[in-house]
Amino acid sequence: MDHKSSINMRAVLWDGIKQLPGNLSFGEKSLDIAFDDFTKTNLGFCLEYKSIIKIELVRVYEIAEGGVVITSKDDRRDVFVVDDPQKLKRMIEKRMD
Repeated sequence: MDHKSSINMRAVLWDGIKQLPGNLSFGEKSLDIAFDDFTKTNLGFCLEYKSIIKIELVRVYEIAEGGVVITSKDDRRDVFVVDDPQKLKRMIEKRMD
């Protein structure tokens, strides 16, 4: 994980069934999440900006936009539920440049 994070955001990593809440950190080279339920483990999420190929805003529970789908080069799709999906998308795109 990239520990030089200056900005954090509350988020839930969601697979459609399971929801893992935590704190997203925007590091210099990667987007990281530290999960609330696993603070005493090494379990975490790290995605380098250079591996991201697409970011989409999606509806959560078909009610309102609140989700962000990040697709990486290895064709993995990670869905984050956040309070401000537009902000998350902008912040990631800024770091991808």
